[in-house]
Amino acid sequence: MSKDCGPSKDALNLDKEIGGAMDTVKDSFIGSAAGGIADGISGLKSSLEGLTDGIKSKVEAAVPDIPKPKANLQEEMTAMMSSMDNPGEFLSKMKGIKENFGSNVNIDDMFDKLGLDKGKLEGLSQNYDRALGDAKVLARQAAEGKSSLTGDLGKLAGGDLSGVKNLLGGIPEITKPGFDTKKILDDICTSVPNTDLSEDGEFTKKGIPVKEPAEDAEPTEKPSEANNTSPPEKDQQPSDNLENSRNVILNPDGDKAKEIEKIYSEELQTLRPLLAETLAEQSKIFSNRDYIFRLQNENNRRFRKPSKSKREQNIENIKRTKEENRILIRKTTAQSTLIELKFKTIEYRKSKAYFDAGLISQEPKKVTTTFEFIHERTHFGNYSSIQNQIEALPDLVITGEKPEPVSFGW
Repeated sequence: MSKDCGPSKDALNLDKEIGGAMDTVKDSFIGSAAGGIADGISGLKSSLEGLTDGIKSKVEAAVPDIPKPKANLQEEMTAMMSSMDNPGEFLSKMKGIKENFGSNVNIDDMFDKLGLDKGKLEGLSQNYDRALGDAKVLARQAAEGKSSLTGDLGKLAGGDLSGVKNLLGGIPEITKPGFDTKKILDDICTSVPNTDLSEDGEFTKKGIPVKEPAEDAEPTEKPSEANNTSPPEKDQQPSDNLENSRNVILNPDGDKAKEIEKIYSEELQTLRPLLAETLAEQSKIFSNRDYIFRLQNENNRRFRKPSKSKREQNIENIKRTKEENRILIRKTTAQSTLIELKFKTIEYRKSKAYFDAGLISQEPKKVTTTFEFIHERTHFGNYSSIQNQIEALPDLVITGEKPEPVSFGW
């Protein structure tokens, strides 16, 4: 008989060891000493300890060492769908699933059957790959001493995925109509192959795992009512009133106050052209996203598919529009930072004028920021004109060391 048929030698040794132990326990418990059963029980504990130690060694020899798989497809899919609030983790998991299991499982078809929109996933993946490429450039610049690993792109260059959310602007709705994240998570157990990948690159497909009960059993007793009584309200102290009144304008209808408000209003008007331009560009970003979505849906239609030439034209238009959006997002981020800091300095000057006129009692603090923050928000110095305008703002205090611009080879 082949050595692979029937019990192994170690298994037979284990069976023999357990049988011998049972006989020993039986003889010890019945006992033949004068004390009978009482004397048998007194020595039973030490006998059991010695016997079980022997059985343990036989079990270890009989049971084979099962190596832990490198990855399991169902577990990786569950981890991916559970990280929707962390785009970096989500996209990293998706990339790992395709790399590890793509040669054995049609991943795109699996996503589609689960209810995920392949077109949107592809767009997200492309944006993530571009961000990884920019991060590698920044890491190389940092290694050469030409820049530092700051901001969200710096985090990604250092292997920290938490900054991807800001770089990509979050994860849009990626499920097809009629599907949601909860349903996809519930369907993973039955719709995703239960496939292991070993460290040696071998695939093992297993059966469907048994699911635990989704709900607890009904309680036999009615639970006691929770105490939801609100805590007593804190009495307002005189010191609170004093703190709240420090910057109350003492004479808001006086001539000086009216003069300050007039200057403040005139300064705010200087923001209008840049604000209007930024809002128009942000509106263009959303319009472009709708356009991309329509073209992707057109190409992915199951019925009345467009011609091959039309699909290729759609793909080129999607690529061009995505690139336009990348540029617009970077530009509007820099412009929004300029608007925000300029508004804060205008607010500061108004408060300072009130303080100098004796109309408020607390002197305002100047607006502060860092060179690192400006560097990141102007796409690492690539929008130098906006960066120069920020640095020239009056009453803005900038701390830290100014980094060198990073060249991304645009």
